[in-house]
Amino acid sequence: MAKGITPELARLELQLFAMSRAIFDGGVRGFMGFTQDEYGDTYVISIFTDELINPPYQFYISDSCENVIRNITKYLNVEYADNGSKPFSAKLNNFNLDCDKNGILFTNCNSQYHLKKRANIVEVAIYDDGNNYAEAPISPI
Repeated sequence: MAKGITPELARLELQLFAMSRAIFDGGVRGFMGFTQDEYGDTYVISIFTDELINPPYQFYISDSCENVIRNITKYLNVEYADNGSKPFSAKLNNFNLDCDKNGILFTNCNSQYHLKKRANIVEVAIYDDGNNYAEAPISPI
């Protein structure tokens, strides 16, 4: 073990294998950051600052043809405040960015696996009463 690294600190240290982000910069303004650790667990951190005026909303991961890949609403536990949200974070179960062919960064309209990551194919879509309210592409960092 390296000098100055305690066993407790070593247990806390995780290597991040993938990072992505979705930036909402239209009417809805906000940020969602996704990280995947060495175990394939994916976490999201987020805040919205404007135009979430009619909560609650549903949050989906969708492809560029608006096919829903995953409903992530139940994991997020969003607390709405001042036409936006309070900062929030969550672990997304059974969800990976790029661990294997099921990683969301490899998705396209035909759900085909690509050998290269293709930015802006997948997006976070926010729905209000079943209608698409806002979306932002998920881009690798």
